[in-house]
Amino acid sequence: MRLLHDRDPNSGWQLWRQKYGPPALDVRRGPRFASSDLLLRAAAQGLGVALARHRLAQEELASGALVRPFETRAVELGPAYWIVRPPASVPREAVKMLLAWLRREAGRPISPG
Repeated sequence: MRLLHDRDPNSGWQLWRQKYGPPALDVRRGPRFASSDLLLRAAAQGLGVALARHRLAQEELASGALVRPFETRAVELGPAYWIVRPPASVPREAVKMLLAWLRREAGRPISPG
C-alpha cells in the first residue's frame, strides 16, 4: 500500500519502521498532506495507509470509514501540541483565560458522541 504522510514531525513512518519494521520499508515515498484532517480524508478515500493520532481518527474508526489493521500496535508519541503566542512580558487577561481553558480541555478524555 502507498504510505500517506502528514507534516507532523513527531508521527512519521520512520518511527513505525524503527519499532515494527520492516527495515526495507521506504518511508520517503508517498504523498504528503498539510494537515492530519487531509491525511485522514485521503486514507478514507482509499489512497493509501496513514499513521494518525487515535484522538484525531476516533470518529472515522467508530463509523467504519477507517480501520486499524494492527489493533495492538502503536507508536508512543508523547506530548505533541504547543501553545504559541508572541513574546510579551505579561499576557493580557483574555490570553491567560484562553490558555487556562486550553490546558483544561487538553487534559480531558474525549467522550464518544
